[in-house]
Order: sequence, then C-alpha cells, then structure tokens
Amino acid sequence: MQDASCRREDIVAAYEDLVQRLQRRQVALWSAYLEATESMSPKEYQTYEAECWSVLRAGIAGIEAEAAVLQQEFERRLTTFDEAGAAA
Repeated sequence: MQDASCRREDIVAAYEDLVQRLQRRQVALWSAYLEATESMSPKEYQTYEAECWSVLRAGIAGIEAEAAVLQQEFERRLTTFDEAGAAA
C-alpha cells in the first residue's frame, strides 16, 4: 500500500510543479508587458499600448486555458488512481 501512497504523492507533486510553472509564465508575461510599455515614449505608448495589452491578454488566456486542462487532468488521474486503489 505504501507504493500506492507514493504514487498518489507523485501525481500531486507533478501537478503542483506544473501549476508553479504556469504561474511563472504568467509573471513573465506581465514582466514583458511592463518592460515593453515602460520603455515607450508617450507617443509610442499611445500608439502601441493597446496592441501590447491584447498580446498580454491572449497570453494570459492561453495560460488560463492550460491551467483548466491541467486541473481536469489532475482530477481525472486522482479519480482513476483512487478507483484503482478501491478495487484492489
């Protein structure tokens, strides 16, 4: 039974690692947006900020979609794991 416990812990640890990676990617997107807009002149900011914002939002939406799929997959794997343990 200890192997099953370790396996469940492995699933949880992998999920938490992937969530942290997604969070780091989101922080990196915000940092890139801030870096790009801070270095703009007022005229450039007026011209390009909306485009930068659109790119940022698209990137964040992609990360949020990945997070939702990751959550579903995590729940599915835990359910499968728990059902296999109950059947054993």
